[in-house]
Amino acid sequence: MKKIAFFIVLMMLLFGLSGCDKEEVEVKSLFERYMELDIDRELLNLEKQEDYPEYYCYPVHKTAIGFEGFILYCFIDGYEEMVFAVNPENYDDDGQIYPLAKNFEEFLQLVVACGSVNPAEQIHWMSQEKFEESVESVWEYRSEERKVAIDTIQKELGIMPMENPYAYVKEVQKEFDDSKIVYSDAYYESQGIYRDGTPVERTGEGWTLTFEFPAEAFEKKGDLDE
Repeated sequence: MKKIAFFIVLMMLLFGLSGCDKEEVEVKSLFERYMELDIDRELLNLEKQEDYPEYYCYPVHKTAIGFEGFILYCFIDGYEEMVFAVNPENYDDDGQIYPLAKNFEEFLQLVVACGSVNPAEQIHWMSQEKFEESVESVWEYRSEERKVAIDTIQKELGIMPMENPYAYVKEVQKEFDDSKIVYSDAYYESQGIYRDGTPVERTGEGWTLTFEFPAEAFEKKGDLDE
């Protein structure tokens, strides 16, 4: 009887451990499973880039999801699964970094609903009417190929389209706290300050604004007298 009881307890332990392992794999693998899909990510404006330039406003601690030109979509350390857009050419009050989704699953729901990430990235400045027009124009371009990519995400990852992408993104971005984002030294210098908040000393030196990327927003050009 003791042997039978021992065998039952052992089987229960093995079954329990196996169930935990399976659950852990499922939780952590959605992003990895997405990255393994054989789809045209350029159509989704989420092109993969192994080696990419570090623009001055890119956060220091990040994990890249994809790129739309120089616009980076990523996770940022300190914000768990939240997904961000980083746009070096955005100079309005929202800054260059703003959230798009609370987690990766909801980010994919945005992509599936919009046909690409591009309309969702522009919600921070767009009216709802302009957003809906943008979504329509996305689906008109290479519609069959786009449908294949979107269908693959839905079938392979079980992702359903976001019901109201515009309202969702607006809510995510409302009163967002960016205090945990760590920027590079180049970013702070582009704002005219050092990392500790003290102003950059420019006495006797000339500074010129440049829009070439990747580069510091301000390049030191030497003495004014030269």
